[in-house]
Amino acid sequence: MMFSSMFVFLALCCITYSDLLDETEKQLYGQLDLDKDHEVTLPEMDSYFEKFDTDGDGIITLKYLITQLALDWATAKKQISVFDKNKDGVITKVDVKLIFDLLDTNKNGKVTLQEFQDKYVEVLTAGVNIIGK
Repeated sequence: MMFSSMFVFLALCCITYSDLLDETEKQLYGQLDLDKDHEVTLPEMDSYFEKFDTDGDGIITLKYLITQLALDWATAKKQISVFDKNKDGVITKVDVKLIFDLLDTNKNGKVTLQEFQDKYVEVLTAGVNIIGK
């Protein structure tokens, strides 16, 4: 009896986590899809990047994340490590392009919600090296 109750509990936790992740993915995708045509293009992702690049220097640094977004050092460091795909210590449009290329699985220059959901967790996985893929 204890085993089956634990199994049900774990299954419910997984379903709840999956639903939360699914909703998060949809919300972020909606923010990226600026023209609401149900496809995200590289220029749309670049525009999203530019919202955070408030000084227009083309980079988002650890210092920027701490001072402008009020993140603590550990959270800011994690964000840099997640989105700095070429591992140069900052987030740039080069990283945005690498992320876009990872998401655009059929290589048609557009990311659908399904493509986004299929690759979102991989993009968020720190240390994923996609250079040369």
